[in-house]
Amino acid sequence: MENKKILVVDDEQETVRMLKQFLEKRGYDAAVAYNGEEALVYLSRNKTDLMLLDMLMPGIHGRDVAKIVKEEFPRTKVIVVTAFPEEGEKLAQDAIVEGFFEKPYIPEQLYNKVSKILPPDEKELCKHDRDAVKVNILCLEPDNANFKLIQNHFTQLSSQSERYQLKQLTEYKNICQQMRDFNPQILLLNSTACNEQKGVVSYNGIDWICPKVSILYTITGAIIKPEELAALFKVVKAAFFKNQ
Repeated sequence: MENKKILVVDDEQETVRMLKQFLEKRGYDAAVAYNGEEALVYLSRNKTDLMLLDMLMPGIHGRDVAKIVKEEFPRTKVIVVTAFPEEGEKLAQDAIVEGFFEKPYIPEQLYNKVSKILPPDEKELCKHDRDAVKVNILCLEPDNANFKLIQNHFTQLSSQSERYQLKQLTEYKNICQQMRDFNPQILLLNSTACNEQKGVVSYNGIDWICPKVSILYTITGAIIKPEELAALFKVVKAAFFKNQ
């Protein structure tokens, strides 16, 4: 039995690459197009169950692509992914698309919407549940309150398809032992703590012990702000998928 097919249409190549990889890990066959013209040519040649469609692209506007798909490829369902939710909502109200999703988005939330419209194969879904991604993150954060905020934020944005496990590191000097014990894929480093403790270890010298990637983050006040949490999560998510 063939996997269900999704076409991702967006002119941002990194976004397309990450989303294609994300969907394939969840049991779908994913193809890509970088503008409306490419998308329509692909649909004319390939059976496609669902299209994730950006609105603002070079050439044909996403709105017009959606209307053409509705008329010429009615079996292909469309979800609009856009930074302009009003336009997506109008297309959904007019029954031109099955739904819309606002940018920026969290892949897990987009997957939840996709899976409702186009449920993945049960065997693939069970396999994905068994192989669910577990992301170990070691966080150099001396302040317990800030670490708790970071930990809670990642937990809230996790789903059954991804599980973030964070461990706090309060002193830089313990990093080597913690790296061996915890085996993290990602190392988060409070830039202030790094500067205060750089006499112990230089940040530029730790790349060799980090199995995936290390990320510096900055807190502008005493307590990390919601927008700083959101930005940090976005960077971590992008870094992890890039290094898969």
